[in-house]
Amino acid sequence: MKVFRWITACSVVAIFCTGWLEARTWTSASNGKTLEGELVKLEGKILEIKLANGKVIKAPLTAFSKADQEFVAKQSAPGADTKKVAAKAKPKLKPGDLEPISLEIWKIRTCCSKVKRRYEDAVKDVEGVTMTFTKNNNDDPIIAVEAKTKVAAREAMNKIALAGLYGETTSREVALKGEGSKAKGDMTATGVFLCCNKSADALKAVLSRSKGAGGDKKGVTEHTVKRSKDTFEIKGTATASEILRNARRAGFNFKLE
Repeated sequence: MKVFRWITACSVVAIFCTGWLEARTWTSASNGKTLEGELVKLEGKILEIKLANGKVIKAPLTAFSKADQEFVAKQSAPGADTKKVAAKAKPKLKPGDLEPISLEIWKIRTCCSKVKRRYEDAVKDVEGVTMTFTKNNNDDPIIAVEAKTKVAAREAMNKIALAGLYGETTSREVALKGEGSKAKGDMTATGVFLCCNKSADALKAVLSRSKGAGGDKKGVTEHTVKRSKDTFEIKGTATASEILRNARRAGFNFKLE
C-alpha cells in the first residue's frame, strides 16, 4: 500500500504562495490563494500536482476550490487522459516566464470609448494583469501593462488579438500576434471589430492603400465593410498578408480566408 504524505494546513498555505506555473491555476479553498501546476493524477482523495520546478505536491482534493474539484472530477472520469489534458493546457515554460513584466502597447486604436472598453473586457479574466490607458513622452496614446508573469502577459496579448484589436509592444518577449494567411484575391474577413463610423472609415482607408499582385496599386476593387459588422467580403488581387500588415498598423486584427 502506498503511503501518501498529507500536507498540513500551514503547508497548504505555503504551497499556494509559490506563484504562477504551467497547465492550470489552482485555488485554495481556505484562503483563495493560487498556484499553477500540471495535474498528475488523483488517487483516492489525494491530488497530485506537478510544479514548474519538477516537484510533485500532494494534497487532499478538498483543499482546493469547488471549481478545481469539478475539473478533477471530469478529468478523472473513465477514459479521461489527465496527462494529455494537462499537456495541452499551456506550452512549456521558458526561462524567465514566471518573472513579472512591465510593457507598453502603442499604435492602438482610439476612435471612441468603445475601443477602450473592448481592450479592458478582453483581459478582464486574465489573472495578474492590469492595464492603464495613458500617454507616452511623445503624447501618443498607449496602454501601460503590468503583469505578474510573462505567461500572464502573453495570455492578455492573445485575448486582445482575438478581440479584433492590435498594437505594437515595447517587449520582444511579449507581443501581440495575428493569424497569418496565404489567401489572395477574393476573400472573407472574420473577427472584425468596427465600433463606430470612424473605425469603419479607417479600415476602408487600409483597404484602399493595399496593393495587388504585379504592383497593382489598387489591390482591393470591392469590399463590404460596414460599421458594427464583424465580417466583410473583399474582391481584387491583393494578398491577405498585404491587407493584414496594413490593417494591424492601424490597430485592426482579423482573419482572412
